[in-house]
Amino acid sequence: MAGSKLSARQKMINMMYLVLTAMLALNVSSEILLAFDTLRGSLAVSAAASADNNEDLAKAILTSVQNEEKGGNTDHSYLRPLINQATSESSKMVVYLSQITEDLEVIGKKDEETGEIVRNDETMKNYRYWLGDDDEANQGRGNGKALELREKLNGFVAWANQLIQDNLDEGETPLVFNDIALEPADDPNVTKPEAKEKTWEYLTFHEKPVVADMAMVEKYKTDIRTIETRLLNFFKGKLDDINITVDSIFAFEAPSAGVVTAGMKYETRILVGMASNSVKPEFVGSGITTDPGGSTATMSMMANGSVIPANATEGIQRYRATIKVPTRDGGVMELPLEGEFKVRKPEIQVRSKELQLLYKGCGNTVVVDAPTLGELYNPDFSQSTGGQIVRNPSNRKEITIVPGQRRFKLSVYTNTNGQKIKLDELNYKVINPPKPRISVFDSRGREYNGISPISKRTSVTVKVIPDAEFKASLPRDARYKAAKVRILYSPGMIAPTEVASVSGAQIMNGVNLKLNQGRLRNAVPGDKIYVQVEGIKRVNFQNKSIEENIPLPDRTFAIVLR
Repeated sequence: MAGSKLSARQKMINMMYLVLTAMLALNVSSEILLAFDTLRGSLAVSAAASADNNEDLAKAILTSVQNEEKGGNTDHSYLRPLINQATSESSKMVVYLSQITEDLEVIGKKDEETGEIVRNDETMKNYRYWLGDDDEANQGRGNGKALELREKLNGFVAWANQLIQDNLDEGETPLVFNDIALEPADDPNVTKPEAKEKTWEYLTFHEKPVVADMAMVEKYKTDIRTIETRLLNFFKGKLDDINITVDSIFAFEAPSAGVVTAGMKYETRILVGMASNSVKPEFVGSGITTDPGGSTATMSMMANGSVIPANATEGIQRYRATIKVPTRDGGVMELPLEGEFKVRKPEIQVRSKELQLLYKGCGNTVVVDAPTLGELYNPDFSQSTGGQIVRNPSNRKEITIVPGQRRFKLSVYTNTNGQKIKLDELNYKVINPPKPRISVFDSRGREYNGISPISKRTSVTVKVIPDAEFKASLPRDARYKAAKVRILYSPGMIAPTEVASVSGAQIMNGVNLKLNQGRLRNAVPGDKIYVQVEGIKRVNFQNKSIEENIPLPDRTFAIVLR
């Protein structure tokens, strides 16, 4: 809109509306519909805030005119009906738009108890409301509500432009507003040639869900209020000086964010409406710093995680401040200010260096981070199940978990800005490490296949081989030792008996066994010997020995001699 100075927030909202409208052409998803509903609420708040500010501005102008009249000066008395006309016509347009909103709520089937728009995706009934039963009528403008709305909006703009034109002083630059309902052919935001050939009514309301148009109606309200503001400021400029009275001063704030992570700092600027150099307010409250110039201040406080209810991710933190403003009669007016913001529990990221599940009795290393806290993240951990947590002295985010049961529950905290905030509770499934396998290798290092015979004049090497994936994940926990390795000899049909044994301490590197010893020297081709490993234990990262319960058949090898 030409000549209109929009706030940064209003510009952002308008841009969001354009982006969401463009996204409708691609996919009307539930997320987009929810975004429109959220945008509608933001626009409604902006329109209401603008109405309040305009009311205060109009009162300030009229009060100044009244004060001049009390002093016998009637030079600006002509402004009184103009101010009333500007506010009255603007309010009429907002009432008209509110009636349209009520119609759209019927189309969207508003739930009277919850206020929810149940059918926010309704398109056909919405389209017929706007274009009527004959969308080709009136040269493609239809015969529905859209035709009337365009005439009302642009009629208001024409009235505002004429009001300014009729009250221009000699040499004064006119203030001109563009049409709110701008034809696609004249709209620089419409770039596609086929779209520029359409009417405003068709292009604006074709194939749109009702919730999008409800947001658009709120946008039109802000457009009307923006024109009202500019009109009032235009007439305010006619005054030589506006003496702001105490009654026209109001307190408001500009928060930096509506949601703050627990442990982080919340900051809001608190101001006096209509402040000037002649008004030096005093700001009273905790965490307040007066800004340069003295008319505004910044209020800071830590977001307190204690306001977050149990089993919830967000809570509400409330605060108060008082602004003391000197009045012309030497007194002080106190303006109370109350506010609130949401405190959100910081989200954590948990990653394991090598694995997702936890292995029982092993050193499972995980890294727990809270990126939203940045350098303020000072983690602490506890568990409510059997096991152990080992902290890494060189990396506060890294811990080693040694679970002792089938489940492990890890509680994550942060000690930030004097608060111990519980961030999350992680539940891990714990599994037993996979069993190793026993293997025999011949003198050439070839793994014995259990079928081909081996010469009794050679030797074999017995090894315990860890599961490959387990060893890759936790190499310090995939170490094994054995009490001893036995050779049992079975000549013919006779039951096998032990003929030799050796310590199995170096079982992972391999225990060498000579076959041609003792009674084995008398063995004949076809006889069997048995290699049996006993007392197998796994050694974990803490060098603790843990008994491995491996069945006898899995730790016994049968070898046929030749």
